[in-house]
Amino acid sequence: MTQAQLKDAQHDAEVMGVARDEASNAAKEADRKHKASEAELLQLQADLASSERARKTAQSERDDLLEELNTGSSTRSDQSVIQSIGNCCKVKT
Repeated sequence: MTQAQLKDAQHDAEVMGVARDEASNAAKEADRKHKASEAELLQLQADLASSERARKTAQSERDDLLEELNTGSSTRSDQSVIQSIGNCCKVKT
């Protein structure tokens, strides 16, 4: 091999090493972003489940209050029941 060929081969090896390092860094960054996205997804799923439980509880309370109002078996005054229903129904579904 001539000196020029050796220089070219050495240069090519250096370029390939830099490209390999860049690819490795990009892969690490993509993996980090993927893990962060998975963690965010898990948190959002937990938040959604919590919101759904709160919505169901609010709906159940609303239904119970409406039933009390309709049957007249409430020990509270009708105004108190109506106010409770109004407060309960402010929950967005």
